[in-house]
Amino acid sequence: MRVRVEFIAPAGLVEGRQDIELELPAGSSVRDLVAALVHRHGPQAGGLILQPDGQTPYVDFIVGGRVVPYDHALRDGDEVAVLPPIHGG
Repeated sequence: MRVRVEFIAPAGLVEGRQDIELELPAGSSVRDLVAALVHRHGPQAGGLILQPDGQTPYVDFIVGGRVVPYDHALRDGDEVAVLPPIHGG
């Protein structure tokens, strides 16, 4: 299945661009998408997306206009926004 991934800065540094299309096996989850990005780009991608434990996302994932959990099942044609934490004060 194909999904479109939009990177919101600084997560965009993973690909060096704002969005990509990625081919994933049917039944993949957001976790599988992250694994594919880390496989494709190495540890630097993981450092921008995952916390130091390598398992917990540092960013939010938005599908269909809502934040979804890390184990959210993706469907062919989904658009996934990778949004870094927002800091304010």
